Amino acid sequence: MEEIEIQDFKKIDLRVGLISEVQDIGTKKPMFVLTLDLGSEKRTVVAGIKSAFAKEDLVGKKVVFVSNLAPKKIMDVESHGMLLIADDGKSLSLVSPASNIEPGAKIE
Repeated sequence: MEEIEIQDFKKIDLRVGLISEVQDIGTKKPMFVLTLDLGSEKRTVVAGIKSAFAKEDLVGKKVVFVSNLAPKKIMDVESHGMLLIADDGKSLSLVSPASNIEPGAKIE
């Protein structure tokens, strides 16, 4: 594992987002288009998690995501962030706040 300096880590803006909508994208890749509610704005994030989660299980979940990642076009949809997902090699798990914190809250 490569080590980074604290200044590198401080560049990352982690936020809490509430998944308000989930749409399928494409047919060949296991991806969803998620709408994240941040309280003051909404973000579109494309995530390759379709093989691990059902759409109906994602709506209403609070997640942690990288909010200052440069936008990237994925399958003709511009993605504005990246979800944090834990992967133990057997299953995927959404990284989410342990308490009922408001969408848009900054992770420090």
